[in-house]
Amino acid sequence: MDAMEQFVMEPAAQGVHVKCRVTRDKRGMDRGFYPTYFLHMEKDDGKKVFLLAGRKRKKSTTSNYLISTDPTDLSRGAEAFVGKVRSNLVGTQFTVYDSGVSPRCRHLGRSPFSTRQEVAAICYETNVMGFRGPRKMTVIVPAMTADHRRIQLPAISGTGTLLAPP
Repeated sequence: MDAMEQFVMEPAAQGVHVKCRVTRDKRGMDRGFYPTYFLHMEKDDGKKVFLLAGRKRKKSTTSNYLISTDPTDLSRGAEAFVGKVRSNLVGTQFTVYDSGVSPRCRHLGRSPFSTRQEVAAICYETNVMGFRGPRKMTVIVPAMTADHRRIQLPAISGTGTLLAPP
């Protein structure tokens, strides 16, 4: 499990392409409103390797998804919790955060854990067919340092973010 989390959270080696596919599972009692999404890596031999699962938080007022390396336990308190995805009001821009806590909780002294970091941002462009069918997607990730580490972007209001640089 530790190797899986490291693979998911660390940048890929330079020049390496990882082909993945997202699928949606709408089966079950409340999955029509809260489907589970699965990310699988597609290997050259056609086999799929499970990487991540995500599900919309039920009591959230915005589109807010928890991401886990365990497809059976999608809770914030689980060991496999790796982060969350939050969308804008329209659902065209998404920000991916790691498993740290919100800056609001950090500033109020409510949490001994580290402040969350931005891991990626995703921007969708609607297509001419409306909301159905394929859409163009742009993924923005932080720059890398000379030693191949991701530049840390704390999610604190007033500083630059991936979607709104300073």
